[in-house]
Amino acid sequence: MKEIEREQLIDFFKALNEGKETESDTLNGTIHSGILPSLSFLKINIQQHFKNTEKGNIELNSLTTQIELIEKLTKELRVIMSDLKPSLLKDFGLVLTFENYARKLSEVKGLEIRLKNDTSIIKGIFSYQEELNIFRAYDLIINYLLLNSDPEKVTIFLNILENQLYLEFVAGKSKRETTNEIDHFSNSEFKKIQARLILLNAKIGENSDWINFVQIIIPLKK
Repeated sequence: MKEIEREQLIDFFKALNEGKETESDTLNGTIHSGILPSLSFLKINIQQHFKNTEKGNIELNSLTTQIELIEKLTKELRVIMSDLKPSLLKDFGLVLTFENYARKLSEVKGLEIRLKNDTSIIKGIFSYQEELNIFRAYDLIINYLLLNSDPEKVTIFLNILENQLYLEFVAGKSKRETTNEIDHFSNSEFKKIQARLILLNAKIGENSDWINFVQIIIPLKK
């Protein structure tokens, strides 16, 4: 790809992602100010009805199930909010945002997501916009691995070598007997990952199979 074509492509993705961030802000506000308070109100009402229902009443089981479903939905919405607008990013940086998102996603998906190595190595070396693009790629890659192989755990390694950040995702044993056969290069989610990587001028490691292992190489500014 010619340099001028690459610059035009980067400008296109920047404009596209700015529009997406605006939409994310709007949706995040709707969940935070509208949907979550409504769920909390509904849960309180059901709990009150639960307290007033006599023991042994068959309705108790239904009420318990409804409360559990609301709690599960609330957790899932909080993960979505973290994805739409990682509020920790501006205040606490990329490391805590990585860790917080991994913890929330682990709770909802029922798997183990762990960050290895000294994650503080990336503290303060990227601009906010670069950190946002890295987080978006991180989020997309984890969910892409879950889609492809549904692993029991995902371990993430961070290393800096020769002025480059190596971000590696290692998927553990799959919960399935067989993994999904996916044509990555025609997959819409894979294209979203590629768009973020172009904005970071990042490369995909040669050994990446997008099922058990993904390596992303991000150049650091000198």
